[in-house]
Amino acid sequence: TRLLALGRRDYLELLSGHPCWRDAARKLADMLFIAQEKRGLELLTCDAEERYRRFLLDYPGLEGRINQYCIASYLGISPESLSRIRRNRSAS
Repeated sequence: TRLLALGRRDYLELLSGHPCWRDAARKLADMLFIAQEKRGLELLTCDAEERYRRFLLDYPGLEGRINQYCIASYLGISPESLSRIRRNRSAS
């Protein structure tokens, strides 16, 4: 993986250089906005078990790569609640 980091001035210069960069930045901003709205809606309308189920569907394989504390934080619950949810799922 290669990561390109730009300062704000360089980023704005890049956007003003060619319309394709403005289009790409707009599409990325749209995608981020939609993802943020979806996440906010899930936090308001779904219980913790449903949020965990959706996390597993949206990010397959990620659960084994990051710690439980981070997942619980993302879901807006305590690590203990996440342990309970995981235990209940494995018992089913």
